[in-house]
Amino acid sequence: MEKLSKKIIYVLDKSPHPALQILYNNPPENIKFVFKETKSLSLEEAVVNKKIRGIKTYNSLNSYRKILFHLKNFLINLFEKLKVPVIIPVLPNRKLYYDYVWSTGLLLSHRKYISYIEYIGGIVKFNDIILTSRVSLKLIRKILLSKRCKYVFNWSESSRKMLIDVLKIPKDKQNKLITLYPITEPKTKNKRDNIKVRMLFVSSTNIEIKDFNFYMKGGKLTLQAFEELRIKFDNIELHYVGNIIEEYKEYYSKIEDIFFYKRMPYEKLAELYSNSDIFIFPTYGDTFGFTFIEAMSYGLPIVSINNNFAASELVIDNELGFLIDTSQKFLKFPFFKYCPEWISRKIYYNNLKKEDDLVGLKNIIEKLEILIQNKELREKFSNNAIKRITSGDLSLKNRNKMLFDLFQ
Repeated sequence: MEKLSKKIIYVLDKSPHPALQILYNNPPENIKFVFKETKSLSLEEAVVNKKIRGIKTYNSLNSYRKILFHLKNFLINLFEKLKVPVIIPVLPNRKLYYDYVWSTGLLLSHRKYISYIEYIGGIVKFNDIILTSRVSLKLIRKILLSKRCKYVFNWSESSRKMLIDVLKIPKDKQNKLITLYPITEPKTKNKRDNIKVRMLFVSSTNIEIKDFNFYMKGGKLTLQAFEELRIKFDNIELHYVGNIIEEYKEYYSKIEDIFFYKRMPYEKLAELYSNSDIFIFPTYGDTFGFTFIEAMSYGLPIVSINNNFAASELVIDNELGFLIDTSQKFLKFPFFKYCPEWISRKIYYNNLKKEDDLVGLKNIIEKLEILIQNKELREKFSNNAIKRITSGDLSLKNRNKMLFDLFQ
């Protein structure tokens, strides 16, 4: 039998994100990923010790490299002020042979490259103000449609549609834009006596945008809903992982059966996932939300917001959980045609901070009541989630088949 020829893909930056780690560690049989010889960090190390690592790294540099470090930062800041996207030149690496370069940004490469993006903002390193420049949009479009760019993999179909819409990609060029969902492997869910129905909320614990995340990720809405539900049900509890504003924590800590957690090792978080019954993540503006994938891998029914981003693709309504409508109507996909994400999120944040989402609160309480009272429905949603992660469109098998076919 003829030996299968593998395509070698050179990864410029080995991200610690779990979605990408699974991709790198479990490629299809015709692909091999190779990396720069740098220390691989866990996601927790990369986030928690970011500033400490930055200082240590800087202090260990010689004078020449410190000058390059400052020059690089100067150019990045200059490009941002001029609303020009950063384009990374890729020089030949004589120590490695490879067929393609893998990146999350724009490249000038001697080899064909693949870009893998969460949404269009990822191309400009999430400096969305750059997307307000027509010149920059034309430049991004030209680079992505060039022969050097083989594929643009998008984390979701909504991301792909946004890219087509914003960059005005013609139909005959759209075949290089491909939806490739991040995935995870199915996990083990503990069997409990179900004396209490345990609800889980997991969000970012990034202290630099603490207030922003509390509102935008649905922390406020989740706590308000539980407070109302606790009046009717005495067999429920909420485990809350993520940012919370102190005045809210002080108030809700007085309500029985709410447990608050700060950043924790993944092993501890995995215990919470495996011992929960319902996952709540009513995010208003996440362009993806890897926590949806994690919750599904543990077979948790999900309640979220129909925000017209990846949530509406990942959480299939009435099959894997429920999607609710909210009173915050203006942040819909077409809005991005005229307004970049950083502006729309700011508007959203200010609105959520000023007033309660009464429509969203009514709807999320209604759906949670159904799940609390209907164990059979929870089990049905749970089985559907596990099936999707194991053998469906969010499975390792399906993802690898897609990649195998694209690179054979």
